[in-house]
Amino acid sequence: MAEERNPIQDIRATLEKMGSQFKAVLPTQQHVDRFIRVVMTAVQQNPKLVDADRQSFYASCMKCAQEGLTPDGKEAVLKIYSTKRGNEWIDMVGYEPMTEGLLKKLRLSGEVIGAPRVHVVHEKDQFDFQLGDDERIVHKPVLGDRGPVIAAYSIVKLKSGDTSREVMSRSEIDAIMQRSKSKDKSGEIIGPWKTDYSEMCRKTVFKRHYKRLPRSSDLDNVINEDNELNGAADIERQGPQLSAVPGTGIVEPTRRPAALAAVAAAGGTPVPNTVVERREPVVIDQQQDTVAGAAGVGGPPSDII
Repeated sequence: MAEERNPIQDIRATLEKMGSQFKAVLPTQQHVDRFIRVVMTAVQQNPKLVDADRQSFYASCMKCAQEGLTPDGKEAVLKIYSTKRGNEWIDMVGYEPMTEGLLKKLRLSGEVIGAPRVHVVHEKDQFDFQLGDDERIVHKPVLGDRGPVIAAYSIVKLKSGDTSREVMSRSEIDAIMQRSKSKDKSGEIIGPWKTDYSEMCRKTVFKRHYKRLPRSSDLDNVINEDNELNGAADIERQGPQLSAVPGTGIVEPTRRPAALAAVAAAGGTPVPNTVVERREPVVIDQQQDTVAGAAGVGGPPSDII
């Protein structure tokens, strides 16, 4: 009798079975092998992914590969959120791009020179900026205790030779945070806004800055999907409900044929096209926070994080 595989082995085997789907969107087999290794590292670092809905896990992996990002905690992460299927709450998996993933997509657009710079400013840093005909930013971080975050900024050198800058104060950033749906029922901020505030400040100022930069359809898609994931954790209080993708039970406002085909190829079991509801997310850890969400599709990327 064949030895029964443990869940980790089963996930690895399924990802390898999905190799042809990954290869269709990744440049080479070497990239496919590396992508699978990174996913397995994410699973080992966050064992709760093993117990989450397996179909949404594989679909999220496929979506991440489609966007050309890896779920290494820098470019993107795989996060858990809860949905209601019938009378049962199910832990689902979603993919979320991080700041470095967004910057990577911008660099690949061919519209910028060098690497964009996105930083946070702390109270004890030396920081000055001016607008007008001679825009400039001066930032000299101090060593040691820098104090609380007071601002964030983004600098992008364009292919045209111009330099574009965006600065946001902490009050402006916190206003975006308060509009985020990463809250529990009491309205308290949870998820990455609580556990990784500096990273979310960087992400917020870059997304605001991107509205004034040359557009890239690839980056538009990534930012819109990020807004969908993080923009509607309060579905139960807002009223609207989201229908699951037929045959998967995955909440997916923007349907990705390749992702669904990969789930089917991996042997996913169809489930009824039931109504799925959101509930508040559960924070797991600093790198794998739960963030719920899925807002409407369409329109330019917003500031909602």
